[in-house]
Amino acid sequence: MPHHRSTIALSVLSILAFASSTRATNGILGEWEAQYPTSTLLDRMTAQTGNRCLLCHSPDGMNEIGNCYREAILHLVEAGNSSWDAITLLDTEDSDGDGFTNGQEATMPYWHSPGHVGYNPGLIGSEGTDPCGTDPNAPVTGGPETPLDTAPVPTMSEWGVAIMALLVMAAGTLAFSARRQPAA
Repeated sequence: MPHHRSTIALSVLSILAFASSTRATNGILGEWEAQYPTSTLLDRMTAQTGNRCLLCHSPDGMNEIGNCYREAILHLVEAGNSSWDAITLLDTEDSDGDGFTNGQEATMPYWHSPGHVGYNPGLIGSEGTDPCGTDPNAPVTGGPETPLDTAPVPTMSEWGVAIMALLVMAAGTLAFSARRQPAA
């Protein structure tokens, strides 16, 4: 009978430990999704790698090693911030050093797959490599994780103002030119 009780106790402890680790992981991912509700990055990570946890973790060691974004979150949490606060504080930072803030990457349209929004704020380059990982040249996602560096396309109203200015300048030039021509 004592053996039976210890087996039950061990089973209960195992279930509680699993539930606790699952809740912690889903908590951070849930907080991230709440911070960036328009982003489809987690769905894309699942489709590309089979693991949405690669938002923060490195495939080298899911528990021990993280990408640059996870390392920045851990640093802030270890300093006493909640994970929500860490995500919020990192919004204006560039954890992976690719020239785009984490918030920009999370909410930018993913041009390489229509309908998706978000680049991974911990991965870089055309193959989604992890500059903070054990092998910074090894592809993690196999797809681009640095947004295209292009100038913004002017809106229609900006084009309208530019065209109107050109027309006004052209009309002024024609009027000035006509005044300078001798009468026939």
